[in-house]
Amino acid sequence: MRRWRYQAAVAVTLVVMAGYMGYIAIHDVIARQPRAEIFPFFNWDLFSKPQRVISHYEILIDRVSGKIFIPPVSIQEMPEYPAHLHGFDKAVQMLGSALQSNNPTQVRVWRYIIENQMHKLKDVDYRIVKVTYDPLVRLETNNIMNETILAEYHFNQTP
Repeated sequence: MRRWRYQAAVAVTLVVMAGYMGYIAIHDVIARQPRAEIFPFFNWDLFSKPQRVISHYEILIDRVSGKIFIPPVSIQEMPEYPAHLHGFDKAVQMLGSALQSNNPTQVRVWRYIIENQMHKLKDVDYRIVKVTYDPLVRLETNNIMNETILAEYHFNQTP
Protein backbone atom coordinates (compact mmCIF):
# COMPACT_ATOMS: atom_id res chain seq x y z
CA MET A 1 0.00 0.00 0.00
CA ARG A 2 2.79 2.46 0.91
CA ARG A 3 4.72 1.63 -2.24
CA TRP A 4 1.66 2.41 -4.36
CA ARG A 5 1.26 5.86 -2.69
CA TYR A 6 4.92 6.67 -3.24
CA GLN A 7 4.74 5.66 -6.90
CA ALA A 8 1.55 7.66 -7.34
CA ALA A 9 3.18 10.74 -5.77
CA VAL A 10 6.22 10.42 -8.05
CA ALA A 11 3.95 9.99 -11.08
CA VAL A 12 1.85 13.04 -10.18
CA THR A 13 5.01 15.12 -9.60
CA LEU A 14 6.44 14.10 -12.97
CA VAL A 15 3.16 14.88 -14.76
CA VAL A 16 2.93 18.32 -13.12
CA MET A 17 6.57 19.15 -13.98
CA ALA A 18 6.15 17.90 -17.56
CA GLY A 19 2.98 19.98 -17.90
CA TYR A 20 4.73 23.06 -16.56
CA MET A 21 7.72 22.61 -18.85
CA GLY A 22 5.31 22.05 -21.77
CA TYR A 23 3.53 25.30 -20.88
CA ILE A 24 6.86 27.16 -20.86
CA ALA A 25 7.88 25.66 -24.22
CA ILE A 26 4.52 26.52 -25.83
CA HIS A 27 4.65 30.05 -24.41
CA ASP A 28 8.14 30.57 -25.84
CA VAL A 29 7.03 29.33 -29.27
CA ILE A 30 3.93 31.56 -29.28
CA ALA A 31 5.85 34.59 -27.98
CA ARG A 32 8.69 33.87 -30.46
CA GLN A 33 11.25 34.84 -27.89
CA PRO A 34 12.68 32.78 -25.08
CA ARG A 35 12.12 33.90 -21.52
CA ALA A 36 15.02 35.10 -19.46
CA GLU A 37 13.35 33.83 -16.30
CA ILE A 38 11.48 30.60 -15.65
CA PHE A 39 9.77 30.68 -12.28
CA PRO A 40 10.48 28.84 -9.94
CA PHE A 41 13.61 27.42 -11.57
CA PHE A 42 15.24 30.69 -12.59
CA ASN A 43 13.73 33.83 -11.14
CA TRP A 44 15.96 36.90 -11.08
CA ASP A 45 13.21 39.47 -11.50
CA LEU A 46 14.37 41.34 -8.42
CA PHE A 47 17.76 42.07 -9.99
CA SER A 48 16.95 42.25 -13.69
CA LYS A 49 15.15 45.59 -13.38
CA PRO A 50 17.35 47.96 -11.36
CA GLN A 51 16.32 51.55 -10.85
CA ARG A 52 17.94 53.67 -13.51
CA VAL A 53 17.55 56.97 -11.66
CA ILE A 54 17.58 57.62 -7.92
CA SER A 55 16.88 60.89 -6.11
CA HIS A 56 17.61 61.61 -2.48
CA TYR A 57 18.94 64.34 -0.20
CA GLU A 58 22.55 64.79 0.92
CA ILE A 59 24.54 67.18 3.07
CA LEU A 60 27.48 68.85 1.36
CA ILE A 61 30.12 70.55 3.51
CA ASP A 62 31.47 73.87 2.19
CA ARG A 63 33.68 74.82 5.13
CA VAL A 64 34.82 73.32 8.43
CA SER A 65 36.80 75.38 10.97
CA GLY A 66 38.06 77.76 8.30
CA LYS A 67 39.03 75.03 5.82
CA ILE A 68 37.15 75.57 2.55
CA PHE A 69 36.26 72.65 0.32
CA ILE A 70 36.05 73.30 -3.42
CA PRO A 71 34.03 71.48 -4.63
CA PRO A 72 31.95 70.84 -1.52
CA VAL A 73 32.46 67.44 0.13
CA SER A 74 29.67 65.05 1.05
CA ILE A 75 29.38 64.61 4.80
CA GLN A 76 29.65 60.87 4.20
CA GLU A 77 33.25 61.40 3.08
CA MET A 78 34.21 63.32 6.23
CA PRO A 79 36.19 61.42 8.88
CA GLU A 80 33.86 62.88 11.53
CA TYR A 81 30.77 61.52 9.76
CA PRO A 82 28.42 59.90 12.28
CA ALA A 83 28.23 56.67 10.25
CA HIS A 84 27.34 54.59 13.27
CA LEU A 85 24.02 56.43 13.53
CA HIS A 86 21.44 54.79 11.31
CA GLY A 87 18.98 57.58 12.04
CA PHE A 88 21.31 60.27 10.69
CA ASP A 89 20.64 59.45 7.04
CA LYS A 90 16.91 59.20 7.79
CA ALA A 91 17.06 62.63 9.41
CA VAL A 92 18.75 64.07 6.31
CA GLN A 93 15.98 62.61 4.12
CA MET A 94 13.31 64.02 6.44
CA LEU A 95 14.97 67.47 6.43
CA GLY A 96 15.06 67.43 2.63
CA SER A 97 11.38 66.48 2.49
CA ALA A 98 10.49 69.25 4.95
CA LEU A 99 12.39 71.78 2.84
CA GLN A 100 10.67 70.56 -0.35
CA SER A 101 7.24 70.84 1.29
CA ASN A 102 8.09 74.26 2.82
CA ASN A 103 7.38 73.18 6.41
CA PRO A 104 9.45 75.47 8.69
CA THR A 105 8.51 73.66 11.91
CA GLN A 106 9.75 70.31 10.61
CA VAL A 107 12.84 71.99 9.15
CA ARG A 108 13.77 73.32 12.63
CA VAL A 109 13.18 69.91 14.25
CA TRP A 110 15.25 67.97 11.73
CA ARG A 111 18.03 70.58 11.65
CA TYR A 112 18.30 70.36 15.44
CA ILE A 113 18.57 66.55 15.26
CA ILE A 114 21.18 66.64 12.48
CA GLU A 115 23.30 69.37 14.06
CA ASN A 116 23.33 67.52 17.40
CA GLN A 117 24.82 64.53 15.58
CA MET A 118 27.46 66.73 13.92
CA HIS A 119 29.01 67.49 17.33
CA LYS A 120 32.56 66.63 16.17
CA LEU A 121 32.42 69.28 13.43
CA LYS A 122 33.03 72.86 14.58
CA ASP A 123 32.11 76.02 12.67
CA VAL A 124 30.51 74.39 9.63
CA ASP A 125 28.94 75.81 6.49
CA TYR A 126 26.81 73.16 4.85
CA ARG A 127 24.04 72.80 2.34
CA ILE A 128 21.19 70.38 1.81
CA VAL A 129 20.97 69.25 -1.81
CA LYS A 130 18.71 66.97 -3.75
CA VAL A 131 20.80 64.76 -6.02
CA THR A 132 19.55 62.69 -8.95
CA TYR A 133 21.81 60.04 -10.44
CA ASP A 134 22.13 56.68 -12.12
CA PRO A 135 23.57 54.41 -9.40
CA LEU A 136 25.85 52.47 -11.75
CA VAL A 137 27.28 55.62 -13.34
CA ARG A 138 27.83 57.22 -9.92
CA LEU A 139 29.56 54.10 -8.65
CA GLU A 140 31.97 54.04 -11.59
CA THR A 141 32.57 57.76 -12.21
CA ASN A 142 31.02 59.60 -9.21
CA ASN A 143 29.00 61.73 -11.67
CA ILE A 144 25.46 62.83 -10.89
CA MET A 145 22.75 63.97 -13.30
CA ASN A 146 21.31 66.84 -11.29
CA GLU A 147 22.02 68.62 -8.04
CA THR A 148 19.54 71.11 -6.60
CA ILE A 149 20.47 73.22 -3.58
CA LEU A 150 17.54 73.38 -1.16
CA ALA A 151 19.12 75.37 1.67
CA GLU A 152 22.45 76.57 3.04
CA TYR A 153 23.22 76.75 6.77
CA HIS A 154 25.96 77.71 9.20
CA PHE A 155 26.46 75.63 12.33
CA ASN A 156 28.84 76.64 15.11
CA GLN A 157 28.96 74.57 18.26
CA THR A 158 31.13 76.17 20.89
CA PRO A 159 32.71 73.94 23.53
